[in-house]
Amino acid sequence: MSCISSFQEEWNKITIYPISFENQSRLKLLVESAWNQLPKTKSQCTVFKETPLQTEGIKNYYCHLLGFSSPKQISELLGVPVFISGPHRGNEIVFDSSDSFGFYHPEFPIRLRKFMIPGRTNAGFRAATQKVYDEHVAKTARIFFATYRKLISNQNYFESETERYIRLISEKQLEPYYLEKYNLFLHPDFTDGEEEAESAKFQVWREDENADTVLVKQCVGFWIRRRIDGTENSFYSGLEDLIQSYDPEFYKKRTEAAKP
Repeated sequence: MSCISSFQEEWNKITIYPISFENQSRLKLLVESAWNQLPKTKSQCTVFKETPLQTEGIKNYYCHLLGFSSPKQISELLGVPVFISGPHRGNEIVFDSSDSFGFYHPEFPIRLRKFMIPGRTNAGFRAATQKVYDEHVAKTARIFFATYRKLISNQNYFESETERYIRLISEKQLEPYYLEKYNLFLHPDFTDGEEEAESAKFQVWREDENADTVLVKQCVGFWIRRRIDGTENSFYSGLEDLIQSYDPEFYKKRTEAAKP
């Protein structure tokens, strides 16, 4: 995709560093602490009203996790910038820019994946944090997974929506409420056209019809942006690690049904 190639030169200008043994240890302790303490966290974003963790979508997780570390600190520990470009400044994440978005450095999700799911290789830690996942993460993880699987079940639709997003960003015309069109994306009857014969077809799950619309639209936007910045596969691999570790029956059901 041209958008990715245009940033290749920027990637090459950025120096990335090996993760020192000391920083590996710090990351391990930081992530384990975040998992264990997640139910007790409070939002660190004063501009947003305090709400339960699995409401208000992605921004709420970000605001809660700021109590453990900032993007700058995570970048320093991982030895790579979080973003190459975008509207974000410091701890402020901008969700409604009309002409840009956080363009992740491709190495960031690869390195992050190595530390974010301790329960993937530590059965004892997984057992100790299973309740945390079930009560504070599962709903969000499942919607991220379901939206991605539905998007890739119709690659033509995924590509056309991605190209439309690129065009609106380049023309500085991405409206603040643009993602509202995806509110019902997970509903089995979702369509992108008035005529059934001409509308996009997807693999659907009836149980998704009551999915949180705020989170659904944010997840669709997230995956479109990840296709643009080239980190789609890396983030999805990390998500698979999470769900295979803590939610194996859900993963098995959703992936085996897709096989011919």
